[in-house]
Amino acid sequence: MRIPPLVRVIVLFTAIVALGVAGFLFFSQQRNGGEVAEPLGIAAAVAGSGPEQTGITVEGIGEVRIDPDTAFLSLGVQVVAETAAEATTALSTDSNSVVEAVKEAGIAENDIATQSLTLTPIYAEPPPGQRRDTPPKIDGYRASTTVLVTVSEIDRASEILDTALSAGANVVNSVRFGVMETAEFERQALDMATRDAANKAEAMAGALGGKVGGLIWIVEETSGPGGSFPVARQAAVFAEASVAPLVALEAGQLTVTARVIANFAYE
Repeated sequence: MRIPPLVRVIVLFTAIVALGVAGFLFFSQQRNGGEVAEPLGIAAAVAGSGPEQTGITVEGIGEVRIDPDTAFLSLGVQVVAETAAEATTALSTDSNSVVEAVKEAGIAENDIATQSLTLTPIYAEPPPGQRRDTPPKIDGYRASTTVLVTVSEIDRASEILDTALSAGANVVNSVRFGVMETAEFERQALDMATRDAANKAEAMAGALGGKVGGLIWIVEETSGPGGSFPVARQAAVFAEASVAPLVALEAGQLTVTARVIANFAYE
């Protein structure tokens, strides 16, 4: 069978290319001492792509336990009356009595602050069969107010709470314990967290047979405290006006926590 000329040309060209490639690979291998170079690993290619890829990254934690020095009492008065005027009048009388009693107990006026004041209608239950589009009947009004009392003599917190309840307060929203000055405790916790990170980096480097170089970067990741009192501990307490005198309030201890992420060079 006769092979067409075009096919013969294609076969010949393919053979020449194959021989050329084989020769190039053979001489390249001879020049490298008979060893074929290993391909570059992906990890080596990206090792320097960013600061997070460098050295040893560790987390440091620092905690400082402190005794609270201040109590924050959120107290309220709530009254119900047939009319809005009667409700607000009764609320004014009772709340003023609470505030005056607390002042007479030794709490400064600057340490008593109104947090809220509300007046809401109370709707009667609709009778059976009433049309849905019938306006609801107002059965009375509920008026309430909340004051925040700051007790700097923390040992008197129970006494002040009892005084307010005896004077007419019938709602205790919350009792918080905290410290007025937190900057020094926060600095101590941050110092401890930074040292903790450095010690961890040294331990890891030693385990790997190397040593820690200089600090590359460090970031504080301490969560910001919520509310108005930076290290306050929430302890919800609910009471009624008839509660027994001197409700026990235990402050316990508070914890100031700092957290850092640090990156050190490894040698």
